Amino acid sequence: MTDLEAFGYACALALAGVLLVAAVAKVVANEATRASFRSLRLPAPRALAVVVPVAELGVAVLLVCVPWIGAVAALAMLAVFTVFLAAQFRKDDPVGCACFGAASQEPIGPSALVRNAFLMLLAVGALAAGAPGNPGLAALVLVSVMVVMGIAALAIIDLAVARVPLWRIDRGGP
Repeated sequence: MTDLEAFGYACALALAGVLLVAAVAKVVANEATRASFRSLRLPAPRALAVVVPVAELGVAVLLVCVPWIGAVAALAMLAVFTVFLAAQFRKDDPVGCACFGAASQEPIGPSALVRNAFLMLLAVGALAAGAPGNPGLAALVLVSVMVVMGIAALAIIDLAVARVPLWRIDRGGP
């Protein structure tokens, strides 16, 4: 495994872990997930509360077993999620996305969009993965540092949005 393939597989493993957490959180808090999907005015919220975590689990398995296919699937899924979140964010009445089950009920905001962009970067990194294997300590440490930096960036964005009025973005209109 080359260094680039090791980095790619470490990205795939990190993204698979995030998707696993998101899926389990939705399943554990199924009623909250359905309620959130209803408030987002999604069709068939009961069915989607099952379909979305199953899709996330499926993509997580692909990322571990066939990383490049999982990366393509993750990019497609995250692109759909991100476009939907962006459309919801522009509305005057933002609601929580339940992206991580009951743990994420805050209204959709800039941090959700940045989070998804970061997850899409992990998926792009996963495109470089070769066959599954041991990525090695260096690749795991590098991706772990990237994840920690991403979490820190999200925390800073959340603080800025909460405290600085300049972040009150015009949500649309004529």
